[in-house]
Amino acid sequence: MILPASHSIARHSLSWIGAVILLLVSPTFAMAGISLGPNTNDNPAEAEQRRIAQFYEAQKSNQEKLKVGQQRFEQKKVNRAKLLAAMTAELAVRQETVTLQAAVVPNVEKTESSKWAGNLLGGGVVGLGFLGFRYYLGRQEKKNVIGRNV
Repeated sequence: MILPASHSIARHSLSWIGAVILLLVSPTFAMAGISLGPNTNDNPAEAEQRRIAQFYEAQKSNQEKLKVGQQRFEQKKVNRAKLLAAMTAELAVRQETVTLQAAVVPNVEKTESSKWAGNLLGGGVVGLGFLGFRYYLGRQEKKNVIGRNV
């Protein structure tokens, strides 16, 4: 099947049409959101009344928000009080069920002989370790002397 040669204009024609439509439509949407400022033909008294009405509505909305916030704060306080009461009751129940026994520490007096025995044993172990190390060094020295004579 042989396909006709596609030209670059034909390939990009839909993209160009979309771009032109966007260029024409975008300013229209942008202009719809822009106000041209206050109407200068209005009576100043009517403009003042409108400003006062807007201020009154804003104050009313702010008061409603404050009232809702205060109600939420009061509800949180009530919930905290309920939680605290429940935790206090649970603590009281646990304190009744759990009784701690006083730990009895056995009175073990170490005698002088057990202190001396430990010290003598530790000294003996250190001394044997020292003697073993000296023996090891002596053997190494003999190997080095034999190695030099060969």
